[in-house]
Amino acid sequence: MKVDKAMNYICNTEFTITDISSKLGFSNAQCFSTVFKKYSGVTPKEFKTLPNKDI
Repeated sequence: MKVDKAMNYICNTEFTITDISSKLGFSNAQCFSTVFKKYSGVTPKEFKTLPNKDI
């Protein structure tokens, strides 16, 4: 559920990855990136640059 919210933030806001990780309650951006990649297959930074964000 947090990864879904993160994807929404990445697509629809100008928040940084650090801001998003903090808003979602992760202890740091590295932990957030690890969890995001585990569930989506890409890092948040990679996801942000994807032309088609249907993961």
